[in-house]
Amino acid sequence: MYAYSGWFYLNFVTEEVENPERNVPLAICSSMVIVTLGYVLTNVAYFTTLSPEDMLSSKAVAVTFSERLLGNFSLAVPIFVALSCFGSMNGGIFAVSRMFYVASREGHLPEILSMIHVRKHTPLPAVIVLVPLFIPALFSFTCLFMVALSLYADPVNTGIGFAITMTGVPAYYLFIIWDKKPAWFRRFLDKMTSTLQIILEVVPTEENPNL
Repeated sequence: MYAYSGWFYLNFVTEEVENPERNVPLAICSSMVIVTLGYVLTNVAYFTTLSPEDMLSSKAVAVTFSERLLGNFSLAVPIFVALSCFGSMNGGIFAVSRMFYVASREGHLPEILSMIHVRKHTPLPAVIVLVPLFIPALFSFTCLFMVALSLYADPVNTGIGFAITMTGVPAYYLFIIWDKKPAWFRRFLDKMTSTLQIILEVVPTEENPNL
């Protein structure tokens, strides 16, 4: 699945693609063909050098293949694997950060996340707050496990901690649902946003004449 997962990243950045009606389908189709050819040719290369027994006994077929074929240059394989992982992570950050950017633009997240860098034209604040999906998933699972153990061992203090966690509910209504905020509160939010704009050098997209 991950070998072909890059195609849907384009759906997140359609707004930033020139002539998306033509370029998005073209990019998806061409990249799928290139990846498929790359995988087929790689497997053909494996079978021309290694026997089925060699593959079954190998802990990493690519490493065994490179050691058999490239000798001292076999170090190139893990380097290219690392570069591939870097490229995949770069694509993920590029695409998923746009979700934070659009969610902020629609009013579901703080306004600062909907702003872009004045020179690079990228949603810098949205990129900064992004983490790979497995990190919050692992963190959530660990927290649930710890909460379950804590609830069993000390229900009183765990209940207090749960009550503190639930303070996020009124915060959601305060910042998202509540439209009729007092003037002083709006001024405070505007001041905080302006300060962060200066620090991060970002502006709303409609204020940038180069976009």
